[in-house]
Amino acid sequence: MGDGCLHRLTLLLPARQTVPDAFEPGSDSRQVSEHTAAPWQVSLSRVLNLEQISGQAPSSANRITAYSLPVGDTLTREPNSLDPVGQSVLRADPVCLIPDRDRALLMPPESLALTDAEVTALADDINQFLAEDKVKLHVAHPHRWYLIGEGLCSMYRLPPEQLAFSGVGVDADAEVAETPAPSGELVAARRRLRGLASEIEMFLYTHPVNEARRERSQPVVSGLYLWGAVSSLCAGSIAAEDDSAAERIVGVVGDDPWLHSAASTAQVPVVEAASFDELCQSLQGLGDETSGVVVLEQHERLHLLASDPERATAAQAQFDALWIQPAQAALRSGQLQQIHYQYDNGQFSLETAPRGGAFSRWTKRLLGR
Repeated sequence: MGDGCLHRLTLLLPARQTVPDAFEPGSDSRQVSEHTAAPWQVSLSRVLNLEQISGQAPSSANRITAYSLPVGDTLTREPNSLDPVGQSVLRADPVCLIPDRDRALLMPPESLALTDAEVTALADDINQFLAEDKVKLHVAHPHRWYLIGEGLCSMYRLPPEQLAFSGVGVDADAEVAETPAPSGELVAARRRLRGLASEIEMFLYTHPVNEARRERSQPVVSGLYLWGAVSSLCAGSIAAEDDSAAERIVGVVGDDPWLHSAASTAQVPVVEAASFDELCQSLQGLGDETSGVVVLEQHERLHLLASDPERATAAQAQFDALWIQPAQAALRSGQLQQIHYQYDNGQFSLETAPRGGAFSRWTKRLLGR
């Protein structure tokens, strides 16, 4: 990393003490509402100045909701293109739904920990099953699956990560009134697509991959969660960078769809990086001393929500080794100027580079907003 390339690194981290109690069947403690936004979403909105971009008063940041951004209208841009271009595309992520009376506990794709062999076997067999429906399943990433073809229509707006380990209804988005009301044609198209999704669920129930996972007491892939607005994929769909935004934040790092939508709204690019060192390589040559990057740590957060402390601890250790330790080393050497740690419980801390080789300054505060 060249001198002055990266000035500030902001890390959005989970706070263990704010994690809700474990989900229990029959409990309403984790019902998802369109009026509820995760604390990290509010923090990210402040960092990216989304309230100013949308023309709202800064005080309205605390009114950020799960539906504040068009997540369903922004498909994640994939490094390997979806083919063929021009076809209708709908997200179809693998999930596990555990029934509980009239609701279900949703386990998002990342928590299933599918192996490459399991993903390949499931995708190949699902495509054979869909051969006569003029629809094809495309796996761009083990956690990001797509349906491509005819007869697709807009379904749920919230990504599965937003509903992770929540008690959700069968039709999660049906609780939110649409404006304008959907047409009769759209209602009929959704009914057909739900029928296809139900057939896929029955097909998956006895699939060898799921049978083997049951024997190992692992969560199964019970179905495909269809979300997002139908998009006709074409080149150049990513928003152009805005010079003023680039001076504040030059990129965000993370796989979460809400984060990608926020970045698109703020006209800030998503940087592909699995570690601080990879981030530095991606940013070489920028030469902007006022630049900053925001990194979302979502793996530990999801494991904590799943009440899986062992995997959460492992994710925390991995994030520390890949991001925090090398960032602190860059801070000590003067290559990085600030590390901003921002937590879900509203606390944040700021670590700055030492001046004259003395010592770093560590400040803790509570966000009073």
